[in-house]
Amino acid sequence: MDLLLAPMESTNRLVPASAMGMLWLQTHFDDEHWDELSRGLVALSPSCSESLIADALEAGLKVNRIPSFAQAALPQIEQRQQQS
Repeated sequence: MDLLLAPMESTNRLVPASAMGMLWLQTHFDDEHWDELSRGLVALSPSCSESLIADALEAGLKVNRIPSFAQAALPQIEQRQQQS
């Protein structure tokens, strides 16, 4: 995995997960953002996240999205409701 996107309220936190991911991000962001990028402190809107993911995948990077707690729990909740 090269890049990780984790949901945070109404944004997605962008975390580089490999040296390749960090190098690729450096081509997309100005020098002034590198410190925040390297520490996983950059938050992107959903539309910016989608655009970045598309570019990263096209460049051959591996991108992982962490589902929000609500998204991760939904299948289990639906399964319990069906069993009731």
